[in-house]
Amino acid sequence: MLNKKILNLFLLIFFSYLVLLYFAAMAFKSYEKSEAKIATSIIHETMRDHFKLFLDGPLIIGTIGAHYLAQNQKARGLGGQFISDLYRIHPELKGLNTLDEKGKIVEVYPQLSNQEALGKTTQNFNSLLNSYKNHEPYFFSAPFNLFQGEMGFAFYIPIVVKNQLRGWVAPLSSPKNFLIKFRLSEFLKSHELVIKDELTGLVYFGTSVMDADESEIKTFTTEIYGRAISFKCWLKNNWSKKTSGWPFLIILSLIFTSFTLWVLRIYRQRVLARNQLKDIST
Repeated sequence: MLNKKILNLFLLIFFSYLVLLYFAAMAFKSYEKSEAKIATSIIHETMRDHFKLFLDGPLIIGTIGAHYLAQNQKARGLGGQFISDLYRIHPELKGLNTLDEKGKIVEVYPQLSNQEALGKTTQNFNSLLNSYKNHEPYFFSAPFNLFQGEMGFAFYIPIVVKNQLRGWVAPLSSPKNFLIKFRLSEFLKSHELVIKDELTGLVYFGTSVMDADESEIKTFTTEIYGRAISFKCWLKNNWSKKTSGWPFLIILSLIFTSFTLWVLRIYRQRVLARNQLKDIST
């Protein structure tokens, strides 16, 4: 009979804790999601501005280089002190190449880390040629596999002399440089970020596959330098996701129930001891 009472008490306390913990977890999850949406929205806008700022540098460097070559026809590519000065201004570049009018890469910088590209025809030749024919001041590529062996992207700024195309200057960038420039390591401990070219579906920068609910992903698409680029940002697996599952709640309820029964047992023993003392004293 006593064991049955203890069992009933155990079940009553256990299910009471389970229900309370469930509603507490749901309330916290709702609060956390609301706060995360606000924070992610702010961060998302910041990442978009960061990426635009990251691209500004290569475009400026490439424009300066193309203008220099157009004004100095006897100069052989972008070598010597001039390119050294340009690279010193913007060391986040993966490389700085010059192409002839047929898209062949005729000079690379830095030479040591970009030798694989020398003498090859750019993979984007048809696109940048069409861009020039459409009188566009530059062509910004989708992500592609660089000859150096990693993913990257580039601007192509035409070198025009007396209305004749002489080639292009191509500053190259990589996702790794974007990560380093804006010191994103701390941010990426708590958030996932994917920056993607909408036309090709290729990723400029990405930390994860899409493992979050659609409602939790902050998405924004904007045009940057002639390309539609989407930014997706979301919170990594957070505390509420890890703790709102039934196994966790059941384990926590068992712990609380056991502790409560232990406290009740100690209290009951003390009451009995006090009553026994009263009986003895009387």
